[in-house]
Formats: sequence, C-alpha cells, structure tokens
Amino acid sequence: MKNPTVSSKDINNRPSGPMQVLVRKEIAAHIRSWRFIILILLIVLTFAASMYVSSMGLKDAVNNTGDPDQSFLYLKLLTTTDNSIPPFHVFLNFLAPLLGIALGFDAVNAEHNNGTLTRLLAQPIYRDNLLFAKFLAPLAVVGTLFVSLVMLMMGADSLVWECG
Repeated sequence: MKNPTVSSKDINNRPSGPMQVLVRKEIAAHIRSWRFIILILLIVLTFAASMYVSSMGLKDAVNNTGDPDQSFLYLKLLTTTDNSIPPFHVFLNFLAPLLGIALGFDAVNAEHNNGTLTRLLAQPIYRDNLLFAKFLAPLAVVGTLFVSLVMLMMGADSLVWECG
C-alpha cells in the first residue's frame, strides 16, 4: 500500500517554498498599507499630468512631416511635451526611485518594531530568503504599477486618438 505524501504543492495550490510564501506575504502587506494608497494617487496624478501634456502636443508632433519618427505614435506619446511640465519618461525617472524608497525603507525595521521579526526568524527559513523577499516584493509591486501606468497611458491615448 502506498503512503500518500504531500507534494511541494498541495490541493489548495499554495506556493511550494518558503521564498514564495515570504514574497506573497510582503506583497500583501504592501498592498494593504496606507503607503500604497498614496502611491496609487501619485500614479493617477502622473497619468493625468502626462496625458494632458502629451495630448496637447501629440497632434502637432505626429503631423510634422520633417520628423522621421512621425509614424511612431506611442513613442511620441511618451516623449512629447509642451515644456510646461516634463514628458512621461522624465516623470518615470523621478517616480521609480521614489516608489522604491517609499516601499522599501521600512522593510526590516517595521518587523522589528512590531515584534514580529523574532517570530519570523524563528521559522525554518534562511535570513537571506527573508531579505531577498523584502527586496523582491516592492520590486514586483513597483513593476506592476509601472506596467499598469504605461498600459493606461497607451489605452487612454488610443481612446483619445480614435474619438478626437
């Protein structure tokens, strides 16, 4: 008779290793924090400002026959400005480090202040995995926010371009 053993993935399709558990825990903690709401508002403001700037000069930039890149609509969308505020790619250069700092500055210290660091390190996990998970989780959250921001810009521009 075979002895039923539990594989690395059980019936509930849970993550197979401690690293995935730690990353999921950190991502969930970031999404539930008040900082995440502020970062979402910052992303929405960046989207609105970038959409305003690019929509003002996009028609002129695309209709410029002397420009060899006139047919690249999405390139123009992300780089066109009317010099009142910076273009989208400059916003991203400012926003990326800000989001990384906002999500990562209190990673280990919050666990220590809440008294959960000793409980967490008492588990059979490597400390390297803990630190790596605390690095990967904000990276995944910021990456998801940036991809969604770029897709939102492209989708909104497509709607504006079709309707306008």
